[in-house]
Amino acid sequence: MFRTRGRLNPKRWTRALSDRVRGTAFERVLRDADRRSQLLQAEGFTAGYNNGKFIIQSADGNFLLHPWLQFQFRSTTNARDNAGGGDAPNAKAGNAVAWLAPVWTGR
Repeated sequence: MFRTRGRLNPKRWTRALSDRVRGTAFERVLRDADRRSQLLQAEGFTAGYNNGKFIIQSADGNFLLHPWLQFQFRSTTNARDNAGGGDAPNAKAGNAVAWLAPVWTGR
């Protein structure tokens, strides 16, 4: 298969080897994807919106997790007349999130 008139044919050998390696790599990727997808299939839990809130709960309703964010937004404006000895007014404005806190409630 890899010989042409008694000599090794490097092109055929390289092509066959790369096909074999490519096939095993593909099989490994498929096995890894199957294994990882099994981890994501947690049974008995549901998630979604209920009464305008995002919730994660068990199928029987005994356990409930309600994650949400609380944050404070701040806007500032500084206006100065004759700043730096010039005649033109100087104004600077900016916005920032003063603080952000993740919160979880549940039962």
